[in-house]
Amino acid sequence: MLLVSRRSNSVVRTQAFSSNPQKHKLVTKLWKLAKRNAEYRCKENIDKECALAWDIVNDYETSLRKIESIEFKKDPLDNYCELEPDADECRTHDI
Repeated sequence: MLLVSRRSNSVVRTQAFSSNPQKHKLVTKLWKLAKRNAEYRCKENIDKECALAWDIVNDYETSLRKIESIEFKKDPLDNYCELEPDADECRTHDI
């Protein structure tokens, strides 16, 4: 997946998001840290560093929304097959 940065128009490669609870937990933790950092940087005065800090918070929020939307779009049969890969419903056959 390619992402284009708003700030520098640079192209950044990133892994596709997956419905991984550990990834959701990590991004949530990073979002909280970024938010605290932005609040600290903007306490004294509002400048470019403050704006950049809040841009980073917004990027993490976007990532969280994307991860959550993938988790909710998952098919119930996929969930079942992750738990029971040998079930008849989950087997694949080559033709």
